[in-house]
Amino acid sequence: MTETAVPASAVCPTPKGRPPGAIAVPFRGQAGWGSALTLLAAALALTIAAHADSLLAMMAIWDNNATYQYGWVVMPVFLYLLWHRRGDFTGAAPATNPWAIPAALVAAGAWLAADLLNIAEGRQFALIAMVWALTLAALGWTVFTRALPMLALLLFLVPSGGFLTIPLRHLTVEMLATFPRVFGIPFRIEGFAVFVESNRYVVINDCAGLHYLLMALFLGLVLALLIYRRWWKIAALTLFSGALAIVANGLRVVGIAAWDYITGSQMELSGHVYFDWLSLGLLFITLLAVFAYLKKEAFTGPTEVRRSRFPRLAILVPTTLVVVSAPLLLPSPGEAIPLTASPTLPETVNGWRRTTPSADWHPAISGEHINSTLAGYRKDSRSLSVFVGETADARTKISAGADLGMHGGWMPGTSRERHVCDNHGCEQVRHIRLLLQKSQRVRHLYVTYAVAGSTASSQAGIRLRRAWTKLLGGAPEARLIALAVDSAEGLEEPEITALLRSLKPVD
Repeated sequence: MTETAVPASAVCPTPKGRPPGAIAVPFRGQAGWGSALTLLAAALALTIAAHADSLLAMMAIWDNNATYQYGWVVMPVFLYLLWHRRGDFTGAAPATNPWAIPAALVAAGAWLAADLLNIAEGRQFALIAMVWALTLAALGWTVFTRALPMLALLLFLVPSGGFLTIPLRHLTVEMLATFPRVFGIPFRIEGFAVFVESNRYVVINDCAGLHYLLMALFLGLVLALLIYRRWWKIAALTLFSGALAIVANGLRVVGIAAWDYITGSQMELSGHVYFDWLSLGLLFITLLAVFAYLKKEAFTGPTEVRRSRFPRLAILVPTTLVVVSAPLLLPSPGEAIPLTASPTLPETVNGWRRTTPSADWHPAISGEHINSTLAGYRKDSRSLSVFVGETADARTKISAGADLGMHGGWMPGTSRERHVCDNHGCEQVRHIRLLLQKSQRVRHLYVTYAVAGSTASSQAGIRLRRAWTKLLGGAPEARLIALAVDSAEGLEEPEITALLRSLKPVD
């Protein structure tokens, strides 16, 4: 054991005049809280300074992405809940726990792995885990476990959840299809597109309801922390809130389709915002109504005070050194090589001869150390557009600022990963079928990421390949290749493979 139980009356005697069972105000008159919180604040300040890049990256996303703008209120709400639930810490004095050191080592290892893979969310979640380890080191197990439900709120600081977008899109398609299915209206589903009689609805990323889900989970957790103490009740109310968000998004898309069917038209995309606000309003009203109905749960936790056998500094100092030194363990990436010229594309590629690119496809990729080229090719009566972007260093993400021209009415109808092969081998590619709104035009995109002579069809795949290449001492600079062709059939597998092989960098 690392902590020794001491009768509460020996450290925190009940003041005269206080009725039996009254809740004492913690942090006042209890030995050790002032020094423990001061040392914890100093350790957190050093950690934030060492990981300022991760914090600034999170704040930039809160500022620029509407899905994650709730991140600005997470810390104020967290601090308020600590004060609101200060009675939970009555009878518990700050201690320390040596398990904080291995916990910090695990968090630092996760940070290093995420940094090697250049996964920003991984670094940010690891930073939250470091904060937890410091809290355990400074305050001990009893205080840490009582604060853990509130510490879980810090997870919402990390702009994440993008991996849920594709499953949510599929779920939204099925919910949208319930309207014609229930009322016997002719419909069909093609990937992320639902055709209801003459109307076509394409469920894009913004329609998946990720912003509904994240906001509802955050609000549900906050409401649960206001009234509940037991972790399973907190988890149940939080998950219930997430389920309500999914239903609300389903009602939104069904309402749009029903309105169009009743009016015999198809509203513009700008008109969908009214259904968005209506669904969000119903979601929040329902959550608040459920919250008002539920009864507050009194705190019934242990009241014993635990003193540590280890000096606080003996645990907190090495824990702090571990989390602060993580960014210093990796070699400096060095300065990026300035890109002065666009990637060079050949005049002919597998029988395709270079010409002017398509007039209505405008892909781009942003980044200080990224350059790109757009070219057109022609073969017989067919036209093809090729877009290539490449990085100058190992730290720049080739996928972060990529805009593949999926705007101007073009929406992804289907998206799938493929292995395309010919007699000389296979390549990995993501095949995206775009549909032009209120038109029968179809555009096929074939997108891949290439590094060290190999290809990957996903962002996770290219990060793993770049990390492995860097560990082996190779050049981890990456290239994005996108092929676009306007036709109903697209390109044959051997054509795609030959084109990609000609455009990717050579190992």
